[in-house]
Formats: sequence, C-alpha cells, structure tokens
Amino acid sequence: MRQGETFTVCDLFESDAPDANNNAETTGSYSTLTRRQFEQNYLSVHDTLPEIVHGPTSIILDHVKADTCRFVHVDASHLYTRQG
Repeated sequence: MRQGETFTVCDLFESDAPDANNNAETTGSYSTLTRRQFEQNYLSVHDTLPEIVHGPTSIILDHVKADTCRFVHVDASHLYTRQG
C-alpha cells in the first residue's frame, strides 16, 4: 500500500448470507472459515489487521467512499442468476 491508503476486507465470515441460495453455498463450502481464523492467518504474515467490514458486499459503500479505491478485488459468491 502507498502512504495514506487503507486496505479493507469485506466478508460474511460465519454470518448468514442475504438469501437462501447464498446461505446454502456458504454453509456447505465455507462453514469453517471464521473471522477469527482470517485474523490469525493474516497476523501470521502482517503486523496489523486491515479494516474489516463484517457483512455482505452490499454494505461496502457505508465503509469505503466511492472513487477512493486504487485496486479492488472481488471474490464473492459463485452463484450466478441470469437476468431476462
């Protein structure tokens, strides 16, 4: 990161997903991936934790202002619903 930048992580961790299909995927594939595990793993290679937004990506703009990101990586649900 450059000086003055913030690294932010957004994840559901062990919380429920916002809909039944995503909740089923999360429960089936990621039930053991907890926030505590993430923090422990992260701190094993970094001195301090990033800013953590614990929730769905739909709330990220409550925590990160629009047009302030130099780099964005999205690794979200693997479900896809085709629209009309």
